[in-house]
Amino acid sequence: MENDDELLEIRQMFVQEAFELIESLEKKFLMLDEDHTLIDALNEAFRIAHNLKGSSAAVGLDHISVFAHKFENLLTFLRLRPDLNSKDRNGLLLETTDLLRSSFTLIAASQEIDKFAIDKMIERINAEAATVEAEIGSKKKTEDSSPVPENPHEESDLNGEKKSGQAGQQVLKVGIDRVNSIQQVVGELATLRAQLLSNILEPRQLQLVVGLMDKNIRELNERVLDMKKSSLEPLKQRVSRVVRDTSHKLQKPISFQFTSNSDFVEKPILDALVDPLVHMVRNSLDHGLENPLERLDRGKPESGELSIHINVEPTVVEITIKDDGRGIDAKKILAKAKEKDLVGNEADSWPEGKILELLFAPGFSTAEQVSEFSGRGVGLDVVRSNIESLGGSLRIHTEINRGTEFNLQIPMCNGLSEALSIKHNGKSYLVSINGMTRVISVDRKKIKTPVPDLIIYEMGGVSHQFVPLDTSLDDLVISERATGIIVQVNNKHYCIPVDHVGSKGQHMIKPIGRWMSSAPGILGMSIIGDGTPVPFLDLKKLIIEKTNLRETLDITPKEKSA
Repeated sequence: MENDDELLEIRQMFVQEAFELIESLEKKFLMLDEDHTLIDALNEAFRIAHNLKGSSAAVGLDHISVFAHKFENLLTFLRLRPDLNSKDRNGLLLETTDLLRSSFTLIAASQEIDKFAIDKMIERINAEAATVEAEIGSKKKTEDSSPVPENPHEESDLNGEKKSGQAGQQVLKVGIDRVNSIQQVVGELATLRAQLLSNILEPRQLQLVVGLMDKNIRELNERVLDMKKSSLEPLKQRVSRVVRDTSHKLQKPISFQFTSNSDFVEKPILDALVDPLVHMVRNSLDHGLENPLERLDRGKPESGELSIHINVEPTVVEITIKDDGRGIDAKKILAKAKEKDLVGNEADSWPEGKILELLFAPGFSTAEQVSEFSGRGVGLDVVRSNIESLGGSLRIHTEINRGTEFNLQIPMCNGLSEALSIKHNGKSYLVSINGMTRVISVDRKKIKTPVPDLIIYEMGGVSHQFVPLDTSLDDLVISERATGIIVQVNNKHYCIPVDHVGSKGQHMIKPIGRWMSSAPGILGMSIIGDGTPVPFLDLKKLIIEKTNLRETLDITPKEKSA
């Protein structure tokens, strides 16, 4: 019985290791998709396959071991002649990672693997290996030329240190040094608490102790947040794989870029991003990008462009998905909505932004027929629902024949944040200092209105657009003693007038429900010194959401369409 328990424990450890091996294997195959002859990638893929084969056999996963052994054979031939690799053959290798991942997911859940699916894949791999062997011809292959002798019971190295587990699982692997550093800060806090309870502190000493506690709490928060961060690389790899497979199936060549200002993001947000991004890149490839002939007719390069940029800021994660495709035709959206009885003739007078909101209606689709990628009516409504469940928002910018841009914002409500307390119209708020440049006393003589729906503030030769905090622009009233919070967003300058600005401090952001997260700029709730719960705002988020509702994003007067 003891031996059985030990084997089960070893198997559980290997299953977690296997997800990482499969992730690495997929990464090598994606590299080979760009250059089929990369011998280093083929060698590393072979090593991983060999590791999977031997380790699976060692823990009693014989069917997985045989499977790994068969595609290890195919890799052996391709290593001998990398020039015989192709996009289709590499596609088959990528399919093996899908089947391995799904198999180990079942094993992790203590369920039976799909042996029939594995056997069918083994048949395909055997057939492909035989074809490659035939193409190699009569070239003599000595025993020495075989890179690794076949030995299903060969011991594998499973001791390599890994930084992260399977993407999507709520598991963090943390170095002991990180835990020790947190324990040290907790010890310092305990000492400071003891001093506070001693009741022998002079006012000056009390102020010093409180300052040290504030420093330690900030440091503790930063270290905990650092522990929760995970690499963006698995997400990049997953999305790149989806782009590769979808463009191949749709026969739409694509130039894809995935960039970020940070290599890490909080794991809960990272996990929540996977499904929305997968759906949105498929949506861009299927609906947004034209086929090669259509692009050439429109004077565009044959290959489409698709990019994802992730911007990680202290209080929010911003994701931009952009393509250079056909854009979204609001007239077509409106016609389809009428056909589905979602709207009536009153929608004819709607502005384009409101019509585009119909894309998020449940069951809405512009696809003419149901396919693997389109027409099921399960799409952007689910994406928005997932994003809003995290307190985030999703917005669209589009131009006919120029392309479409989706902007997602997800607040990070899992720690302390530096904030400023303010009051306006009798209400209290906390506002993140993110993007804030200065606080000024508003001089009413410097206020101008170049066009009816645009109020600006001239300061230092720079025009700052006024953005109201909790009202519409039409209801904006700037008092005689107004204080202006200056915020910079995308190289543009804005001024948010408020009645009073208080002190700055560290505050915990608490998540909120979907009904409240729809309010412009709100990240969550926090509690101020007197115990009152108040909204926690990100002014950059508020500005983006409010100015996106209007056309005048700059301060120059211009003609406006009716």
